[in-house]
Amino acid sequence: MTKNAFAKSLNYKSSMSIYNIAKGQNTFTEDMRMRIKFIHPQVNYNYLLKGEKPILNTVDTNETNSKLSEN
Repeated sequence: MTKNAFAKSLNYKSSMSIYNIAKGQNTFTEDMRMRIKFIHPQVNYNYLLKGEKPILNTVDTNETNSKLSEN
């Protein structure tokens, strides 16, 4: 996903804030972290907040499969 597409997915009119974060000039605002958390739940919130990896949340495949088979 491009920086521009990512900004649009978060309902930002301009992608400048995303470009500035990518260049290291700014950090994530609380509003931006919350938008990402709800629009892109696969992104690890602790990464946005503290820079702790992994960037993406991991899903336990066995747990997911067992939940699906229960339904």
